[in-house]
Amino acid sequence: MTQVQTATVAGHHVRTRSSGEPAAMAPPGQQLKASLRELLAAAMNRVAGFAMDKVDEAAQSLEDIAANGGPKIGAVLGGVEAKLAGNNPVWGAVKGAFGSLSPAARIGIALLLLLAVVLLPVTLVLVLLGLLVLAIILLVSTRSPR
Repeated sequence: MTQVQTATVAGHHVRTRSSGEPAAMAPPGQQLKASLRELLAAAMNRVAGFAMDKVDEAAQSLEDIAANGGPKIGAVLGGVEAKLAGNNPVWGAVKGAFGSLSPAARIGIALLLLLAVVLLPVTLVLVLLGLLVLAIILLVSTRSPR
């Protein structure tokens, strides 16, 4: 783009380009059109720059959510990833949620599962004992005369 400057030579306004050569004065209507085009181009550049900034902010926000979103976001992303890979989305969601937990939470869940496995036989014995006592009470109550 060449810049046009106005200079006074011998009492007349003469437009010169940045290269120093004189340019013919354009009619005011054409000058207005050219100025409006430049203004529109500057406004469009500014709006486009603003829009690009907003898109960048939104992308950064989504990246932050994906990186630090917690188990819910991890489950959603894991399920979607598994579905796109053709695997079970429920299992992918479980793996995604577990993968997004902190190390302390992972250790806590592992200990809880270990405790459940260790205490399962005791719980089973207690449930069977309770059922046996219930069966004896029902048997005695049906055989006793009233």
